Amino acid sequence: MVHISGYLKESNQLLILGLEQISKYKLTNDPFDNSSYLQHLETELSRRFGITQNINNEVYDIELEFTERTGTFVHKQFWDETQRFERLENGNFLMHLNCGINRELIGWIFQWMSNVKVIKPEILKELVVEKHREIIQIYEDDIELVSNNSFRPA
Repeated sequence: MVHISGYLKESNQLLILGLEQISKYKLTNDPFDNSSYLQHLETELSRRFGITQNINNEVYDIELEFTERTGTFVHKQFWDETQRFERLENGNFLMHLNCGINRELIGWIFQWMSNVKVIKPEILKELVVEKHREIIQIYEDDIELVSNNSFRPA
């Protein structure tokens, strides 16, 4: 997937879109010096798990406990520049991250299913549980799916 980034001056926000998300655009020959925005881009991306926008401007100390088998795989991979692992007495792995919370992080946690547990922060635990309940409700009530991004900042 190819992404394009931009900067919204009026809201001081970084915008990253997949090319397939863009339905209309206009090309111009207007020169633009992006050098002053490159540092902002680098700083902003260093605060994110992946590229999706964080739920707020906070950077959190995150701890995730992985089962021994899953942790053996996860700890050998690169997921985020802040990742750090420690082996627990029970054989499990504790992953430490220092980043924002976003849709990409929560989706990544879900991919490990019952082989991961959020230890901290509390807000991340609550978001994972809330999203899990929302998914169960879809099945229990046979709710029609509609596109949403419940982790988009207000």
